Amino acid sequence: MEYFLPHQKLTDVLNHLRAEQYRCIGPQVRENVIIYDTLQSVDQLPWGVQDKQEPGKYELIDSDPSLAFSWSNGISSLKSFLFKQEEVLWYSRKKEDGKIQFEPVVQSERLAFVGVKPCDVAALQRQDRIFLSGDADKNYQARRENIFIVMVNCTYSSSNCFCAATNTGKVYSGYDIAMTEISGGFVIHDASGRGSSIIQKLNLAAALKEQIKLANELVYKNQKNQIKKLPQVDFYEKLFKNFDHLHWKNIAKRCNACGNCTQVCPTCFCHKTMEFPSLESEEMYEHTRQWDSCFAEDHSYMHENAIHPDTLSRYRQWLIHKFGSWSKQFGAMGCVGCGRCITWCQQRIDVTEELKALCED
Repeated sequence: MEYFLPHQKLTDVLNHLRAEQYRCIGPQVRENVIIYDTLQSVDQLPWGVQDKQEPGKYELIDSDPSLAFSWSNGISSLKSFLFKQEEVLWYSRKKEDGKIQFEPVVQSERLAFVGVKPCDVAALQRQDRIFLSGDADKNYQARRENIFIVMVNCTYSSSNCFCAATNTGKVYSGYDIAMTEISGGFVIHDASGRGSSIIQKLNLAAALKEQIKLANELVYKNQKNQIKKLPQVDFYEKLFKNFDHLHWKNIAKRCNACGNCTQVCPTCFCHKTMEFPSLESEEMYEHTRQWDSCFAEDHSYMHENAIHPDTLSRYRQWLIHKFGSWSKQFGAMGCVGCGRCITWCQQRIDVTEELKALCED
């Protein structure tokens, strides 16, 4: 069943989540970009703000001041909260008998994300396939089990968005509550028992047929009006077939291997581990995991050789894995069409255009 949540009752959602010991996280404007941060009040949301994005460009402009979610996405995603940029995985300590004792570190807290866009929910599901399959990552798993997600369907896309092409602009699972913003409030429904419990506490009236119709139309039109498209091909077959395509050299001349695309990507999971002496004791070391990038010079270094020694081979590795071999590994493409890699590329490289060129025979 769908209900109508007036804008003025959005504060009640935060209060009920806090009552269940969640720290609320939501989108806010910081230094002219939208990021996720601790949400103390609904006044911190990006009311009347819209993002204008182009290749290599991100700008916030004025929009309808009565709307809090009339933007597409910001620079950050949920990835940095569940797959930390840097964290200690375990401590190792030398005991008196000379043996090494390992002490795992698992840190987690109850987090409620309010205002997550569908592409980021889809990205989280991609990360689940990586970190929860097989021998699950204990740190990621602990955090994943302690989050609550309030998703807001997109009614606006930037010119860099292409989630319609990746079928991730409309998702039907992976969240607890879904909302679509219309004039005066939100059409809202639950997708989990926890979500249903929160909605019941709000004492909301059922959404009117006209409100539901308007919400659906706004989401549909937004998806339909996206400009960027992807080639309708089997990327795994096509990209490996065109492994030596001349266009790879064209991209390599423009790409400076800065790694921005991998840092802002909500699904990339490259990392490295390092050992550091602990400040607490000379006999203790900490095993730390840090984000890495397949564009880094030493990322593919193995046995005194770099498997991907130049920009061409690194970009090719990233793109083929993201759109091709990822599906073979994890059952779904590694891209959710958020467009962040296009927006934050210093050289304005547009992955949708590069794929069109590379998939030509």
